[in-house]
Amino acid sequence: QGDLHTTSSHQVLLKFAKVQPLLRTLDKAMVDAPATPEQVERAIEIAHQLRKNGQAIQITNQSRNWRAVFVVYLDGSKSSDHSKNPSATLYFDYRGNAKADVPFRLQFNPDKLDAQHTDLLIDLWKRIWPIGWRELRSDARYFRMDEAADAVGDLDNLILDRKASQVTARYYTQTGRNGKIKTGYIGEDSAVNGGALYDRFSAEVFRNADGEPVPLNRETATHTLDQLKDVEGIIRVELRRVF
Repeated sequence: QGDLHTTSSHQVLLKFAKVQPLLRTLDKAMVDAPATPEQVERAIEIAHQLRKNGQAIQITNQSRNWRAVFVVYLDGSKSSDHSKNPSATLYFDYRGNAKADVPFRLQFNPDKLDAQHTDLLIDLWKRIWPIGWRELRSDARYFRMDEAADAVGDLDNLILDRKASQVTARYYTQTGRNGKIKTGYIGEDSAVNGGALYDRFSAEVFRNADGEPVPLNRETATHTLDQLKDVEGIIRVELRRVF
């Protein structure tokens, strides 16, 4: 037991951490739907009711760009943590750009998704659009998709070949206190194609099994960092495509 460290996503055998590269998987999907003003008003009312019933969480820190934002976690038996519970984020009335007309956007996080959650997602769509849900489903279009893959390695040893890449404008990095690369960024945040590379294990090691930050003090920080000395890094590669 002393050789195991539990992170928010899995247990890692500290002395012999060998993780096979995972297949590329969907990390996030965003879908836009051309709802009418009347449909949006009704949907916001329904989302507020979901919040009152404890079935949704309202996000207020994005009010500059969106009129209302709610997160619905699809598994009521799990904690409200995107790494453990699949979720749907509902965005209403985009107002960040006067030229952009986006009455509704759904951001889907499929982590730990199963058939039951798929049914709940369909039920959620029908619930927030009690009138015209079929038409909105047919007219909805993908706005953005993110893919992700994990592999054992060290970002300091990574060679990035950009000859065949569609992103050539910018590549920059952030380093930790010891000078090692912790995060690499490819392309601008607003670019159609782009991505990021980071040390996933370092990003999660100070979180417990429930995905919550571990209270930091000299003892806990020293203990955790000492355990990481013999652990190979896990590189998370995230790719973004805007349609």
